[in-house]
Amino acid sequence: MSIKKLNISDYKEIATLLTGLSGVDFSGFALSFARKRLENTINALGASSIGEFKNKLIAKPSFFETVIYKMSPPVTELFRAPEFWITLEQEILPKLNKKEAPKICVPQCASGDELYSLLILLKRNNMLQKSQVTAYDFSNKNIAIIKAGIYPIKKLTQSKKNYAILAPQQELTAFCSLSETTYTLNNALLENVDLQVRTIFDDNTGEYDFILFRNRLIYMGKELHNKTLSHLHRRLPRGGIFAIGSKESITGNSDLKFFKASKTEKIYRKGRF
Repeated sequence: MSIKKLNISDYKEIATLLTGLSGVDFSGFALSFARKRLENTINALGASSIGEFKNKLIAKPSFFETVIYKMSPPVTELFRAPEFWITLEQEILPKLNKKEAPKICVPQCASGDELYSLLILLKRNNMLQKSQVTAYDFSNKNIAIIKAGIYPIKKLTQSKKNYAILAPQQELTAFCSLSETTYTLNNALLENVDLQVRTIFDDNTGEYDFILFRNRLIYMGKELHNKTLSHLHRRLPRGGIFAIGSKESITGNSDLKFFKASKTEKIYRKGRF
């Protein structure tokens, strides 16, 4: 089966089914992103009809896991937008380092580029051992990829360029091993990381000094966007730090007490000091 464009009724029906099966609010994703993502997924998996696709979702756990993985918002490289990481290292990490055991969270960590970037930065600043890092995603496949730490070698070229801007005196390859087709990140980086398969809204008790949530909100519709922001806001103590992507916004909910923690990046602090 090849679908040029998934009609709205079929999309909504499948999104509702996925939401019910996974607990992830696919119906709340931005329509332009989610419908295209679902079209590509259906075509890639080669179901003969929409009905067959839905039946496989229900009857075949491996098929369901593959669909959930393919519907996950993408990540592309390590240290994307290196200016952000420079700011994080120079302005935010010194404050977190004053804490005995800073608690850090990376929700919806996808296949791990943001998480590993953060872990390398913590390692560079001698904070990896003292930090308590929690990372989670709704896809079992994504968590398995992170645990293995093995990625296509073609992704490394841009990542190395990004890291060279942040740390011109050190090669990114100091943190990985190479083969002809892949690179493998040092598994010791994950030593103090609590990796979990769950959704954002499953995390109802954690409180974190820093939440890294870049380029996730951009894939959400307005209602899910605001609900997610409110939930993550509650996971921060007064003075907690929250980081989002350059094209994302925290506007839309007047109850959020976020204040700028950086002049150049979208890094915020909960509450005034």
